[in-house]
Amino acid sequence: MVFFVCNNCGDSMKKNKVETHIYKCRGITSVSCVDCNKDFDLKSYHSHNQCLQEDEKYGGLNYQRKENEAKGKRKQEMWIQKIQEASQRADVPPHIKKHLRTILNYDNIPRKKPKFVNFIRNSIHGLRNDVIDQLWSIFEAAIRTDSQQSIAKNEENNKRKCEENDQSLNENESKEEKLNKTKKIKKEEGSEEAINGIEKEQIDKSEEKAENEQTDEINEKPSKIKFKFMKWAKSLLREQPDCQMKTKKFLKKVRNCYAEQKGLELTEEAFVQKMHNTIEKSSKFVVNDNYIQYK
Repeated sequence: MVFFVCNNCGDSMKKNKVETHIYKCRGITSVSCVDCNKDFDLKSYHSHNQCLQEDEKYGGLNYQRKENEAKGKRKQEMWIQKIQEASQRADVPPHIKKHLRTILNYDNIPRKKPKFVNFIRNSIHGLRNDVIDQLWSIFEAAIRTDSQQSIAKNEENNKRKCEENDQSLNENESKEEKLNKTKKIKKEEGSEEAINGIEKEQIDKSEEKAENEQTDEINEKPSKIKFKFMKWAKSLLREQPDCQMKTKKFLKKVRNCYAEQKGLELTEEAFVQKMHNTIEKSSKFVVNDNYIQYK
């Protein structure tokens, strides 16, 4: 709440009491804000809705307003601004505009009708119910406009994210096309070593992509730790003679590693299916009878 001092008699008062003081104090032409010491005439003081807070005024150069506090204040300021814009419509009767100016002198005006009605009855005594309904209709229009703007802003943000995702997807497809084209050229030139290098790079990228896809599919619920199936499978087989081991033993070891990181989020059948999908997406894994090998 903003406080003013009468420049004629020196009395201090809240903003919502200035209008009453004008009729009592003869010769008053202006008032001063207690916090910022600025002078306002009897018309311009209405627009001075906020000022320095006490802790901000005396907090020194290193004072920083709390983020939540600043966010809440910005929200209230936007709400007041919407009401001011709505009150300036040509179809608003003069006596309603007068009551609106009085209401705007208060802080934390309620946005729900029951609380708003109680607030009006406590702040402005003697108003008829039809006048209160007219005031609420103006506030309700401001709320509706604010909600529509929020919805439009969210839709715009969602549209921008979709466009960014499409652009990223097109870039990935373009890179894959260039890689395939390079591979074809190298193959025509008969450079087997270059082809092997490109194949290895392409396979590694495919394995990494498959690994990320598996991680996203498995983590149906958000988790801070992601289990990389492809990485663990390759690491485990590379440690074995000839890079191979029995399939049953291989699945058991990978499942133990998974349980240490993620717990038992997947059933045994679901885990085996996920491993099967991972292996199928890489040509480096070979399954023969009861053995699995990494080439």
